Parts: sequence; structure tokens; C-alpha cells
Amino acid sequence: MEANKISEKSLKDDIISKGKIDFDKSNAQKKPCPEYILNYPKDNPTYEIHYSKCKEKAEFIGLKKLK
Repeated sequence: MEANKISEKSLKDDIISKGKIDFDKSNAQKKPCPEYILNYPKDNPTYEIHYSKCKEKAEFIGLKKLK
């Protein structure tokens, strides 16, 4: 994230809340922690964020710059 100059606050407040989950690429049925691919922004995405979401916590797995 540092290489792309994205802070943890920006990731939580802007990117995750305003992005769109790509269910075709995600593994939403994975147990015990589903994994998701989120594209940001929704239209003409610049970033692809990969994360898992368990009952107790969410874990950032990766960030890929698309453009």
C-alpha cells in the first residue's frame, strides 16, 4: 500500500466503503473466512483489493493497481 501511497484510513474509509465487490472473482462461500475481490472505484476501476472477512476480523491480503 505504501508504494501506491494509500493509507490504512483511506483504504477503510474510502476504498472499501465506495468500492464494488466482484462476486465472479471472489470466493464468498469459503469457510470459515470468505475472500472477496473489491474494485475501486465502482466505474472504471483503478484498484483491485483482495481481502478475507471472518466473523471476528477482516484481513487485507493484497492490492493490485489496474491502471
